[in-house]
Parts: sequence; structure tokens; C-alpha cells
Amino acid sequence: EVHRGRCARAAVRVEAAMKLVTRAIETCQQGDRHREQLGQTIRRTEEMLRHVQDTVVTNDSDQCQQFLRAAIKEQKRAMELFHTDRLRLALRLTLRARELGERALRCANQEVGSQDVNTMKLLERTDHFLAEVEDAVDNKGGRTLLDEAKRLQHEARRQALRRKFELAQRLTEQSRVLAAKSLSKLESDLNTRDVAQMIAGTEDLLQKLDENAPNAAPNATSLLKKAHRLLDDAKSSLQKGKPREAFAKVRASSAAALEVARLLGVHGGH
Repeated sequence: EVHRGRCARAAVRVEAAMKLVTRAIETCQQGDRHREQLGQTIRRTEEMLRHVQDTVVTNDSDQCQQFLRAAIKEQKRAMELFHTDRLRLALRLTLRARELGERALRCANQEVGSQDVNTMKLLERTDHFLAEVEDAVDNKGGRTLLDEAKRLQHEARRQALRRKFELAQRLTEQSRVLAAKSLSKLESDLNTRDVAQMIAGTEDLLQKLDENAPNAAPNATSLLKKAHRLLDDAKSSLQKGKPREAFAKVRASSAAALEVARLLGVHGGH
């Protein structure tokens, strides 16, 4: 009986010890999970601040820069605390860093409003120019240059969406330069048949625009008349055996026609 009682008491002690061990293991596991989650939170804050830094770094506002510097400082301290297992304070500081980063981003976005508008206008002008060149270029050399110009313009728009306006402006300007070179390449290979095809295409577009002319605003009507006049001049130059002169005039006519199409909301390629 005595032996049986000792065994029972020993079993109780072992069971109690096992519960303590189990609880300790669960606590450690919870601590590990908490640490892992906090590590992910800190990494996300780091990524967010890199994005903010890309946006704010070109901004001249002292206030925006101060918010960014404070955010970076708080994040650095949060990482130090994380590595020394002071997890609760590390969480508080990394969330504070996010808040400061968001304030820096809002500050920068307010500052770049006018730059945003100017960039979008420049991108739109390049789009119109590329559309004009697209209609003119069909030779291999010019086509290669135009394709590269279009690629640069696509990248310019992508950078504008990321609010990197200075880079977007440089890219769209490079796009226009390449598009102009593709036209120069075309001009060096001009022949009467090429110009005649351009004249025919522009004439088709103008006929389509004439159908919408009765409802056009005065500025669109005036521009449409200019496009017709330039096209007539192009035909005359071609008949006189001057394809380069005819090309310059039909290109100007096409540009005017495309602008009229934009004003009227007409979608017509040629």
C-alpha cells in the first residue's frame, strides 16, 4: 500500500511537471510565432519606406524630408529592438515609422501637383506626335526607330504612374527625338508613290471629319480648313515633282486632321 501510494504521488508530480513543460513549450511556440509575425511587419515597413524614399528624394520641401528622416530613424531603432527581443517596443516603433512615412508621402504628393499636370500634358503631346509618325513611317529603318520611340513612351507613362515625373519627362522627350529621327529616315527614302499614299490616307480622314464638321466648334472648323489647304498644297507639290515638299505639307495636314479628330471625338486612322 505504501509503495502504491508513493507511485501515485510520483505519477501526480510527473503529470504536473508534464503540464508545466507543455505550457512552456506552447509559450515558446507562441513567442516564436509572434516574433515571426513582427519580423514580417518590420520588413513590410522597410519596403514601404523604400517606396516613399523614391518619391520624396527629389522633393525640395524641408517638411517632407523631415518626415522621411524621422521615419527612417524610428525604423532603424525598431530593427535594433527586434534583434534584442524587445518585441513590444519594436512593434510600436515600426508602426510609428509607417505613420511618418505616410505623412512624408502625402506631403510630397501635395507638392508635385503642378509637375503632375505638366508631365501629363507633355505625354499627351508625344502621343499625338507618335500617332502622326505612325501614319507616315512604313520603311524598315524608320519602323525600328519608331518602335523604340513607342517603347520609351510606354515606359514614360509607367514612370508617371509611379509619380517619377522628372524621369517620365526625360523619357517622353527621348521618345519624340527618336520619332523625329524615324521621319528623317523616311524623308531620305521618299518617292512619289509613298507620298501619294500618305495624301490618299489623309484625304480619307478629312472626308470623315467633314461629316462631323456641322457640329464642330469654331476652333475645330478653322483647323479643319487649314488641314484641307495643306493637303491641296501637298497635291500641288507632288504634281510638280517635289516629293519632299509634298511630304512636309501632307505631314502638317495629317497633324492638323488628327487634332481635329481629337477635338471632335472621332476615332479615325488612315
